[in-house]
Amino acid sequence: ISWSVTDNAGNTDGIGSRFFTIYNDSNDNNNNNKGKRSSIHSMNAPVNRSTIKRFHPDTLSNSRVSAKPVRVINGFGHRSETLFPGNDGKTIVRSKQGGRVEIHLNGPLKENTLSGKRYGIYSLPGNRLKFPVGSTFDPAKGIFYWMPGPGFAGTYDFGFVEYTPGESVDDHVIKKITVMIETE
Repeated sequence: ISWSVTDNAGNTDGIGSRFFTIYNDSNDNNNNNKGKRSSIHSMNAPVNRSTIKRFHPDTLSNSRVSAKPVRVINGFGHRSETLFPGNDGKTIVRSKQGGRVEIHLNGPLKENTLSGKRYGIYSLPGNRLKFPVGSTFDPAKGIFYWMPGPGFAGTYDFGFVEYTPGESVDDHVIKKITVMIETE
């Protein structure tokens, strides 16, 4: 279970998370699912398909990889750091297990200066368009939020696409983000 709230000004923030294993047995009259694990029990929470545009990597072959930075806030403060992609086009973000990370894909700009741009996702090798449990993504503002709990130490690769609705796919910009969750 994870909680995120959005205030009247449109600001979204994650405020907590807990992970459970759910067994379906009490409300299934036919006992079809008795004792079976819920599909929620996964380190890969499915992306909300109704709000986030998904791109297939083959359609992005002529798109350019962004050289622009991202803004990262670790913890619960408002101090941020600006991170640039390396020569391979990936931006490396480091965070702590049990901490909180916010990745602003539009870099040091404020969220409302995107001029009609939005963000979608695309599948990197080995990634099936899923985000980790406890994370949220705001495609209009281009902000990824996550509070990785115990057991989430490791490396996570994400592919984001900056686009303007109606523009040619060749004008889309790819952002590759690697999040490294370290133990305390």
